[in-house]
Amino acid sequence: MQLGAGQVFAGYTIVGLLGGGETGQVYLARHPRLPREDALKVLSESVSADPQFRDRFRSAADRAAGLWHPHIVGVHDRGEQDGRLWIAMDYVRGEDTGRMVEQHPGGLPLERVVAVVGAVASALDYAHGKGLLHRDVRPGNIMITSEDARNQRILLTDFGIARRLDGGSGLAAADVTVGAVDFAAPEQLLGQAVDGRADQYSLAATCYFLLTGAAPFHDADPAVVIGRQLNAPPPRLAATHRWLEALDPVLARALSKDPAARFASCAEFVTALVQAVPYAAAPHTSAPHTSPAPIAPSVAQAPPYPRPYPDAGNLPGALPGAPPGWSRPAPEPAKSGRGARILAGVLAVLLLGTAIGAGVLGAQWRKAVVAVEAGDQAAADQRAAKEMQSAAEAFAVLLTSIDAKNLDSDIAQILDGSTGEFKDMYGETSGQLRQLLIDNNSTSRGNVVDSAVQSFDGDVGVVLLFVDQAVSGKNSPDPRLDRSRLKITMRNVEGRWLAEKVDLP
Repeated sequence: MQLGAGQVFAGYTIVGLLGGGETGQVYLARHPRLPREDALKVLSESVSADPQFRDRFRSAADRAAGLWHPHIVGVHDRGEQDGRLWIAMDYVRGEDTGRMVEQHPGGLPLERVVAVVGAVASALDYAHGKGLLHRDVRPGNIMITSEDARNQRILLTDFGIARRLDGGSGLAAADVTVGAVDFAAPEQLLGQAVDGRADQYSLAATCYFLLTGAAPFHDADPAVVIGRQLNAPPPRLAATHRWLEALDPVLARALSKDPAARFASCAEFVTALVQAVPYAAAPHTSAPHTSPAPIAPSVAQAPPYPRPYPDAGNLPGALPGAPPGWSRPAPEPAKSGRGARILAGVLAVLLLGTAIGAGVLGAQWRKAVVAVEAGDQAAADQRAAKEMQSAAEAFAVLLTSIDAKNLDSDIAQILDGSTGEFKDMYGETSGQLRQLLIDNNSTSRGNVVDSAVQSFDGDVGVVLLFVDQAVSGKNSPDPRLDRSRLKITMRNVEGRWLAEKVDLP
């Protein structure tokens, strides 16, 4: 519910709406006691409803309030009213760099971009040293003040929803919204372990946007963007801005898919950028820029990033995680022991399946397939990969749709749709599984809401899926809706795509 001018919320008097998005709205509001105006961010009821989210929000806001840096918007207070979380921050009179690019669609002047990136890098390294990861670095969260043209400030906003690097209390991927996928690091989209190099990736993508006027992997379809973020090499600046060619190696490193290949800190990234600037000549045809000169960036030296922590895939709104090396999977050791095989068989259906949060981006994965940018992939391979994906989706529905009253038919269809390791394991455990389902009078109905082709190599490939499952049983007669993630290895056997291996990553 949107607040109106003059309305009082948490003691603040609403002056007007500054902006809004999927997670809530930001208002200009008068402080209840002090003669000043703050930016009041009010999260939506749906985001605020989860108690775990509230706890993590409070912890993150408290830690963000302890940040004191010239390029970070200050956090003053936080709380909850009428079932909605809120956080009060400095009100910055100015505009974000995204709007600035709208006025300069070909990109901002190089020296101005370097100043912005340097200031934000300094803020990020400072926060990383305090154990906080921003997680949402993008043009819309970088403000430039307009009150004093001679002393403009560059400020990074939204640290109130930052997360801790140690994994103790920070927020997960709840704010990786549709508008942020253009700038999110691959490991962040996959829910893998993250550290400050994820922010560095986002800063590099923002740098590319500010220089060219377009995000490096932009597309109207967020699913395509996700595929490109995970698989495509970063585009070269020289392709559209030939005079910026000297910066390409720097951005390519900061935009590496592998965090280990990036710079050790944001300061190192900016240092390399500045060193390359003398070799990037401004185009003779560029229009004169009349904006005030930017302030000089302050780039603080920072130690290398601390070790990453494993992302918590069960946090509300979190995009589910994947094992390291997801984009190029290494052979995984098979589970040993009869107990492990029985457990795997039971986990293959919903009854003991892993339930996870829906994720703000979940719906965008429906059409996401591996974005293969190489122009030499044959159309036949594309069709085969699509057929494999469809077969994996159909098998996932079979696997997660079992009725205790029709077990023989359901199990027969699962065995018919599988081969190799999974078929052997499922056949061995189907007896125990049948009895368990009968004893619990279990019924489940699965529906694939998201899928993506992870890899494809002719006769074998891997498909990642998110499955919604409505489950009922003796102990829970009212159906409950869970979401599980599956990783299915498919193999083409005599013209049929069959499931060879099923993992619950």
